[in-house]
Amino acid sequence: MCYSNGPVLTLPGAEFSLTEKEVCERCDKPAIVRVQGETDSFGCEYIFLCRECADKAAQPYIAHCEWCGRKREVTSARDLSEGLGGPVYQVCSPCIRKQEEQFYREIEEYDRTHPPSPYADNDEYDDDEEWLS
Repeated sequence: MCYSNGPVLTLPGAEFSLTEKEVCERCDKPAIVRVQGETDSFGCEYIFLCRECADKAAQPYIAHCEWCGRKREVTSARDLSEGLGGPVYQVCSPCIRKQEEQFYREIEEYDRTHPPSPYADNDEYDDDEEWLS
């Protein structure tokens, strides 16, 4: 029996060990993991699986990448510009790599154009008790 929760940061396929006794939803053997299934910005559903069924479910598959449209091996990913709670996409490795490269270029550009705060290493502002009184 699947159940869901509120928003999560993990991606589909994440495995969590079980503390309660459950039955595999695919073959009726004892379940040993809870696998994160369908995920969106509202939350996700979890599926109880035995080790054999969990291994089968974790195998990559070929589909159309939701970012470039090419038919390739895809994996679950989020668009970094939409935040860690944003929608989950099925994306190919080249698109993920391209997004990561763009992300690091933006960080480097930000570091070049924004000098560090003069207060960053100033011990005078590190004393929390001063602010609490």
